[in-house]
Amino acid sequence: MPHEPLITNLTLFYQTLAALQHISPSNILLPPNQISLTAAHDAGLCSEAIDLLHRLPHLSSDVSSLPILPDGTQAVFYTSEDECLEWSRTPTYQDSPEIASSAFVLTNPNIYGTSLIYDTLSRKLLPWEAWGKHVDFEIAEMENPFEECDGDAKPADEILKSWIGNFITLAWVPFGDQIVVEPDEDEVRDAMRDVDVMVQYQAQFIQWSFRDVYMAAGWDATAEDLETASKDFDIVEFARMQAEWLNETEEVLNVAYEQQWPWQKIRMELGGELAENQRARLLDAVIGDGYQ
Repeated sequence: MPHEPLITNLTLFYQTLAALQHISPSNILLPPNQISLTAAHDAGLCSEAIDLLHRLPHLSSDVSSLPILPDGTQAVFYTSEDECLEWSRTPTYQDSPEIASSAFVLTNPNIYGTSLIYDTLSRKLLPWEAWGKHVDFEIAEMENPFEECDGDAKPADEILKSWIGNFITLAWVPFGDQIVVEPDEDEVRDAMRDVDVMVQYQAQFIQWSFRDVYMAAGWDATAEDLETASKDFDIVEFARMQAEWLNETEEVLNVAYEQQWPWQKIRMELGGELAENQRARLLDAVIGDGYQ
């Protein structure tokens, strides 16, 4: 069936977010879904794109403020009564359509995030980063961005399976209203020149170590598929452990602030992933007492 890789893997992507308790299963609107045909035609979408939007899973607008990628990217809500399709062809949210009628966006970049664009002709996804790697490009001036972006456009399953894998292995960790990644080693080394930036990375390391709670509640981060990863995951126990972790971490950080602990002592007191993390240890020798 045409576009099945997109439909199947987008569904699995949303189901992975739900399995990790980032969204509720009830937030996933499974196809067939209804969109406004009037708004779709006004947006200039081709008939195949309109038909596909009916056959895609969507998220409810209840989670409109939640990111679905680490860069703050949010979902779009074409099935919401308050949402029209005016922006379906404007990945950088300019005033006129920027992409062909055969293509539409699946995500809202939320300023610095990713506009995920699907093209019904090539059946490829293009993660467009207007303020990232594509900052020097004007997508509206491209004849075919799905062919002109140095291989950034790829089959739907290739991109979505990679993202799903990052969640399954907890390389991407849902933490409250954000998705946290482990700081890159080069970024950490660069941050050593600025105390304020180093403190931001300290916080990020602590948040990323929340992955310990998922695994303690039964999540298998070594699994290759969602079913295996979530098989023994106890959501009740996860909720209990989450509350406990947040309380204990807050208590440690309050004492650390009052007594001006060095970063190494904070790491060791919090324990788990953070105590052994090699990148986090890079900050041990460069931040003195009083700078936490």
